[in-house]
Amino acid sequence: MKLTVFLVTKGREKFLDQILNSFEKLFPLDVDFLILDNGAPNSIGMKLKSWQGKNPNRIKIVRFEINDSRHSTIWEVLKENNVDWVVCPSDDDEIRFEIIADWENALNQNPDMVGFAAAAAIMNENGDLTGEIISPSASRYKSAIEQMAGGFYEPPFHWPCLFIRASSMPAATPPSRYAFDWWLGLRLMIAGTVVTSESIGVNYRVHPQQESFLAPLRRKYFEAHIWINDLANSEEFFSWVQSLNDSERVRFWDQLLKSLPIYGDSDFSRPILNTIYMSLIKTSSSAQTAIVIASRYAFSTGVLLKNGEVKNLISQIPSLPNRMEGNINVLPTPNVCDKLKFACEEISSESAIHHYVVSCVHGKKSAGAITIDCHNLHQDLNEINADLIVGQITEFLEESGTLSLIITSGEKILIQTFRKWKKRMPKFLRIYLRALKSRS
Repeated sequence: MKLTVFLVTKGREKFLDQILNSFEKLFPLDVDFLILDNGAPNSIGMKLKSWQGKNPNRIKIVRFEINDSRHSTIWEVLKENNVDWVVCPSDDDEIRFEIIADWENALNQNPDMVGFAAAAAIMNENGDLTGEIISPSASRYKSAIEQMAGGFYEPPFHWPCLFIRASSMPAATPPSRYAFDWWLGLRLMIAGTVVTSESIGVNYRVHPQQESFLAPLRRKYFEAHIWINDLANSEEFFSWVQSLNDSERVRFWDQLLKSLPIYGDSDFSRPILNTIYMSLIKTSSSAQTAIVIASRYAFSTGVLLKNGEVKNLISQIPSLPNRMEGNINVLPTPNVCDKLKFACEEISSESAIHHYVVSCVHGKKSAGAITIDCHNLHQDLNEINADLIVGQITEFLEESGTLSLIITSGEKILIQTFRKWKKRMPKFLRIYLRALKSRS
């Protein structure tokens, strides 16, 4: 085994001496240093060449004349230099001497591991430790299933103190600037065992010029969802899903729905969820597992399914049971009309997690019951009536704020018209509308 410390710098001269000084403490160890001068000013290049003279047999410098933010290009430098193990502290961090021994011990105990993820100690711009520690988020989970699901919610490891077996990574890597570390962490977990540790790998500097502060979250989330979805659509991830049993597939899916990808963002997580959903359905060993996964996915989006509707979501499964429950259980109060009572039999699920009590003008009023307008129901058309009941329950949940409101194109025009003219409304009307809003 051979460790290379890989530093990419574009010229943050204020902190460069401190990271290089921390490297010098590693000189007595069997560690190589690969420095990428990524389009830094000439003064930085001269400083690096001068520092190289302190240990020329262990230090190699590569220079890009023009800065390139694509991590795929940067990763090529590692491949061209045939590194074995690599760790990549940033040029504003400080690597800790003792972490090398911890990595070696972990590798001796786990010779097949593909990664070693340490913790980071936060320091301020002046280099003072704040006492705050960032541990690998993957260490919070007990099983590999939970770790993988959690890895879609947030990066599973802290990039500057992640030791990587380079041979475990694919030949092609994404050019992402803001999400490469996230993609790589997930890719490592697919490839094999990543040992996590509470040992401190780096002193991690937090300051206004930091890369993570240079772009809005929307920009970073957008890039992350492209490349994380690309990984979810890969053959390697599909093989990982295929290796699970049905119980593990359901556990993995439940964890994903509990903590949605991309920090729970409802917009950027949806393409990733859909990709993973299709892989889970295709690899399910039983129709019942596919039904459970589809039903819970539907409910997570606010879609209520009556009995039998789930078949529209898993059509590639050939051997579906004759009776398929929906994802909700609707219970009528006593003495409701027959139209409502019989229709509720089409929306009854013993295995459903979510239950709703409904009543109508004929039934006994019950606290918490949703009132159904039974005058809109039809005689002896139970399945159609079940659709109407599901629609009314959905409207109730939207109006109460339990579900997000989905509007039609016509309603969108009304909202846009209102926004256009609201400043020209009489003052008394604006006050009245605000009062209505406060009561809702």
